[in-house]
Amino acid sequence: KKYQNLQKKMEAVPEKMKAVIRDDPEGKNIRVEEIPVPVPTEGQVLVKVMATPCNPSDSFFARGLYGLPQYRPKGDSTVSPGLEGSGIVVKVGPGVDQSLLGKRVSIVGETYYFKDFGGCWAQYSIKGIHDIAVLPEGLSFEHACYANVNPMSIMKMYRIIQKGEHKAVIHSASSSSLGKSLFRLCKKKGIPIINMVRSDEHVEA
Repeated sequence: KKYQNLQKKMEAVPEKMKAVIRDDPEGKNIRVEEIPVPVPTEGQVLVKVMATPCNPSDSFFARGLYGLPQYRPKGDSTVSPGLEGSGIVVKVGPGVDQSLLGKRVSIVGETYYFKDFGGCWAQYSIKGIHDIAVLPEGLSFEHACYANVNPMSIMKMYRIIQKGEHKAVIHSASSSSLGKSLFRLCKKKGIPIINMVRSDEHVEA
């Protein structure tokens, strides 16, 4: 009853939402469209998206160049891009802890699985409970929306370095946000890193 009252007090979820849609595998037809707000099923939550970035990976995916499968099941190529973001849980599906209602969360786009319109370039997004992380107090939506793609990529790289017992790292995209973060991590861990950039202007970046 406590959580039912909380859900009633929360902003009513509309029937329609705006979302970026790509309905061809080459990304030649990208547009903003009004579509039905998805309904969370078992193990899912509905998140009102408050912030979402445009990473290079998002741009590549939207144009069909990221290397992920370009079709949803049954041959439908309609997807909603956006690999990460942040927002507020406004609905929970069956079997999901009701205490998640109203929680501020970081989110990973469900574009990978093509199960629902779960990309983050939309006003609302469906997420599996393993695709969200509750935010600590004081962390803004604007900062939290970057919490997955680059940080997780960097930690994966670090694990490869550790597993291979590598003595140094050569990085070929050092002027990118990911590259700068990898440099800071390697410096903190005492790992020598050679940073490669594409122009003189990026040498001091």
